[in-house]
Amino acid sequence: GRSCEHSCVFFSAYVEGASYDKALEIVNKCEGDVRLGDDYELVSCWNGCDTEGKPAYHTVTLLDEAAVLPSGARWRIADPRARLPSNYPANQTWGHLSNGNDVHGLMHKSSHVIVDAVGDFGPDPGSGGWPVAGVPHATKDHTLERKDSVAQGNCGDWARSAGSSAADSEWVVHPKGSWPSGESGDSPSEGQSRPGG
Repeated sequence: GRSCEHSCVFFSAYVEGASYDKALEIVNKCEGDVRLGDDYELVSCWNGCDTEGKPAYHTVTLLDEAAVLPSGARWRIADPRARLPSNYPANQTWGHLSNGNDVHGLMHKSSHVIVDAVGDFGPDPGSGGWPVAGVPHATKDHTLERKDSVAQGNCGDWARSAGSSAADSEWVVHPKGSWPSGESGDSPSEGQSRPGG
């Protein structure tokens, strides 16, 4: 697989659930602390990117500049309207997470290297999104969780990262409404019932 510098910070989970239940999770698997907002930013394309092989992303989203991620820690970005389980709080909210067919990348600011991506910086995959681990349309109406064995981002090589089977994919595909680590957004938590979505 492709390797690149600074890729020990990468996406550990991706949630595309009912309505606004969307989230992206970033993990620090570097040896020391990472100043997330100083060193990285989120880059995205809507309805496909313009030119293959060129970083023609449409938007750059700043991560919280105060965010310092210790080694092993996770940073969660969720839609402000998401119904998050009580044990899955968001560190940051952002109202433009993917509907399943929009690519998100994590870019190292000073080197302009894409260290990780969910989706391809290429043509629009269509409304169903991209397959992952042999599951069609997995980036829509599913939760994707990165396997613990993954130690670095895919450096923009989404096809290798997504894989073609459960065995060769870097991701585990969970049903819609799941939250990372097996938490379900539709199950009651702390005595509060949630309508099924």
